[in-house]
Amino acid sequence: LTRFAVPLVLANLLQALYGAVDMIVVGHFTDPVGLSAVALGAEFMHTISSFIIGFCMAATTMVGNYYGAGKIKDIKKTISTQLSFSLLCAIFLSCLVCFNINKFVSFLGTPQESFSVTRDYVFICSVGLVTVLFYNGIAAVFRGFGDSISPLIFVGVSCVLNIFGDLLLVGVFRLGAAGAAYATVVSQGLSAYLAYHYAKARDYQISSGRKLFKMHRQKLMRILRLGLPSAVQFSIVGLSFIFIVRQVSQLEGVAGAAGCGIVTKLDGFAMLLPMSFSLATSAMVSQCIGARKYIRARNVLKESIILCASFGIVILAALELSPEFFINIFTNEPEVVLKAVQ
Repeated sequence: LTRFAVPLVLANLLQALYGAVDMIVVGHFTDPVGLSAVALGAEFMHTISSFIIGFCMAATTMVGNYYGAGKIKDIKKTISTQLSFSLLCAIFLSCLVCFNINKFVSFLGTPQESFSVTRDYVFICSVGLVTVLFYNGIAAVFRGFGDSISPLIFVGVSCVLNIFGDLLLVGVFRLGAAGAAYATVVSQGLSAYLAYHYAKARDYQISSGRKLFKMHRQKLMRILRLGLPSAVQFSIVGLSFIFIVRQVSQLEGVAGAAGCGIVTKLDGFAMLLPMSFSLATSAMVSQCIGARKYIRARNVLKESIILCASFGIVILAALELSPEFFINIFTNEPEVVLKAVQ
């Protein structure tokens, strides 16, 4: 379990750094207005993409189950159905957000000073939503086959590209939050492209051409049934953070929104290990059940719970004892640091 989960922890760490880098670069090269825009916009985009990622977890479970049982045809049908569903959802959500951009930015409770900057950031990220969800769909397939190394490699490539893009567009060309959004979309698009061709070369049962996006009704129903609880769970958590940031930004202004955004990022880092072990547990248990190894499946779950609970105690102590140390990574603005500590 640990050997399989550690690469997932590192991959999720890099993915979290992905968003954190935007905030760090914008926080140090611009002002609290830009930082507030990235904080609000990134949380909103994370909530939208998390809904579809919940269904990707269902695909991981199904692929793992079929792989354990040796059902290759069912694996192919599951992958094409899941990628088709993710693509349709991404297009729908992109259009929904882009054509109602002002309403969504207002819903976030965006301070007037950062309204236009937040709108630009959300619009650019919404246009690139297809690349984000396509990559997560491919990563779900890797995990279903028990491969946790490949997602780590491609997230690493994407993270390096994003850092370079942020420093170039924000630090050199001074494009602010919009530059961070462009860097995010381009780097994730390249990572998705490389991951797809790697999966094809390694024969992960991914089809090509029209067959890649062929839906199968039975598989779609199962993806919806398995994935909906996770999708709703992730969305509720994301919406709760949006509600908190919205309330704080209305009461405390730009500094409060920026501080609250930093804390949500720290919360994301704190959840890295349990989320990674959740993914590993999901894949391993589904493979064990497919192979009818039920005692092994139960033991995997037990060990995962013990490890995650232990880590929770350690990370709680670290964040409570020295919050300023972690907050200063993102910004040195005294007012923002104060709000984040509170």
